[in-house]
Amino acid sequence: MADGLEKAFSKTEKLGIPIHEMSVIVMIAFRFIPIMLDELNLLMDAQAARGAKFGEGSIIEKCKGVITLLLPLFLMTVRRSSDLAMAMEARGYTGSTETSRMYPLVYEQRDILAYVIIIIYFLLFLFWKIIMHVI
Repeated sequence: MADGLEKAFSKTEKLGIPIHEMSVIVMIAFRFIPIMLDELNLLMDAQAARGAKFGEGSIIEKCKGVITLLLPLFLMTVRRSSDLAMAMEARGYTGSTETSRMYPLVYEQRDILAYVIIIIYFLLFLFWKIIMHVI
C-alpha cells in the first residue's frame, strides 16, 4: 500500500513534499485504526462494567461519557506509537527512499486508465453534488 502511494504521488516530491515519509505515516495510521477500535471497545466495556451508560441521557451527558474514554484512549495510543517507534528504530528503519523491494511496482497502461476513470468519476460525482445542491 505504501508503495502504491509513493508511486502515485512521486511527481509531487519535486515540490519538496516528503512522499516516502507521508506514505509510511498513512500506512501506519490505517494499521492503527482497527487496533484503536478494539481498545475503544475494551474501554467502553470497562466503563460499562463500572456503571457508565453511553446511550442514555441528554446530549451533554453523552458527551461527558465519551470524554471519559478520550484520555485513556489517547494514552494507549501514545504508548503504542512509542512502542512502534522503538521497534522501528531497533530494526534499523531510517526512512530513506532507497529501500529494496521484493516486487517492484511497475505502472502499465491499464493503471493509468484506472487513474483517469477514477478522476473522471470523482469529478462527475462532485459536479452532480453541486448541481443537486443548487437545484
